[in-house]
Amino acid sequence: AIESSNPSESHHVAMAVTKKGTNVPRRNRDKHDRLSQALERVGRRFDQTPLSCIGSKLKEIVRDVQNGLLAGQVAQEQSNKLANYLEGIVERLPQSFGDRFRFDAGMIAAIAEEWNAGGTQLSSMLLPRPSAEWGHQSVAMPTYSDQSAHVIDLVLTPGDDNLDDIDLLTYPFLGHELGHNALFKHEAVFSEAFEKQLQQHINGMLRQSLADRGTAKVKSKAIVGQTRRVWGATANHFNWAHEIAVDLIALWTCGPAYLATFHDVLDDSQLDPFQVGQSHPPYEVRAKALIHAAGKLGWSAQCHKLTETMQSWGRSDWHRGRNNQYAALASPSLVADCADIALETCEALRLPKCTPVSMQALSDKLNRGDTPELGTELILAACLVREENNEATYVEWERRVIRAHLQDITL
Repeated sequence: AIESSNPSESHHVAMAVTKKGTNVPRRNRDKHDRLSQALERVGRRFDQTPLSCIGSKLKEIVRDVQNGLLAGQVAQEQSNKLANYLEGIVERLPQSFGDRFRFDAGMIAAIAEEWNAGGTQLSSMLLPRPSAEWGHQSVAMPTYSDQSAHVIDLVLTPGDDNLDDIDLLTYPFLGHELGHNALFKHEAVFSEAFEKQLQQHINGMLRQSLADRGTAKVKSKAIVGQTRRVWGATANHFNWAHEIAVDLIALWTCGPAYLATFHDVLDDSQLDPFQVGQSHPPYEVRAKALIHAAGKLGWSAQCHKLTETMQSWGRSDWHRGRNNQYAALASPSLVADCADIALETCEALRLPKCTPVSMQALSDKLNRGDTPELGTELILAACLVREENNEATYVEWERRVIRAHLQDITL
């Protein structure tokens, strides 16, 4: 998978520690109990770091629970559960805060500011975290009594907290991951429109199967059910519709840079473009959606490599996976409808749009020797510089521009 969204963590309810009645005998707090140990670990990990505010909030919750434990208002079992939960939070949050962390945090903040300017409010707490691949996760903070829950959203970035692991040519996927965040915050804008279209499509499938009998009836019913499962725009984003939508958010904001980055992922002989799964559409489906949308955004000429790759799939052994079941799930009309609704969502959210005109203006800026701005402009600039230069020249430019921006990033 290109990225590893984890909506099962994104939308779980924050752990709440509730007060008990006051008629329970008091318990003496052992200074070495698990909750105290968890508190010490939070301090070691987050004090004097950019996440000190998170550490302070966790400490506040722990102290409230400790006081409740002493007063007999909180059970020891609840206290132990909170300790376990805290350990999980500490492990999932960023572990180091070097130059790579600062750069990625600066990039995320810059793009969030661009998107927020149009009214697309992203999470107020977005943090980068090194990972094996691009992804989006949300971590719910624990709560005590009736306190409101806080959520920390993580953008997973490939590599370690090391500047040498930065590859700006993959950073169009940052637009994909922030697209998840935008749709989590503005869920109804896309989901409601797509669900109506999906129901119309399913109704058409049901009408076509009215005359089926026996085994054919069973098979058609199974296909209808599977279509609903893989395409349904569920809130956890583990579905084809949301993945196509965030692909197109990245295309809308990053234009040809996203097309190039997506195509780079396809340059793998072991990749099955027709593989059907739940959380991500087959690569052929994603490619079709991108080509359809690119035509409407003025990027048809930049799709020739993607089109050639798709044509090669038709001549490969993988093509045997394109059976009748696949053809029903990957309905071209449903793919096109999903892509159109995703573009309408980008328009409704007033996301900044990458256009041929804006790319030309950026090319002129680079030709003048100016440094691109941190954020989307830097991602697009990397694409342009790589197109015009050999790898060694590009790598030197990338290293120079990253270090130039690091001097201005403060957390």
